Amino acid sequence: MSSMEAYVDPIIDALTPDHGPSAGGTLVTITGHGLSNVEYVVFCRIRVSPINITSNSLQVITPPCNPGTNCTIYLILKDGTSSNKLFYRCL
Repeated sequence: MSSMEAYVDPIIDALTPDHGPSAGGTLVTITGHGLSNVEYVVFCRIRVSPINITSNSLQVITPPCNPGTNCTIYLILKDGTSSNKLFYRCL
């Protein structure tokens, strides 16, 4: 990153879908802004690599999670900045 570049704090607006099977494997689209420099998604305390990244959306394949829990989801940028948190319901 040059001195002229700056990361924008990422903001998550929505998860689609916002729930899925505890076995994982669900493709989730995360929408918001400032997402183009996301390094990874923290999904139920597990770091997951995002795919199909744009400035307003990215996708992730969910890891396994504990049934009946609300997993905290947030993003980490390449500079260590993190986003707000949303919840994903593991069924």
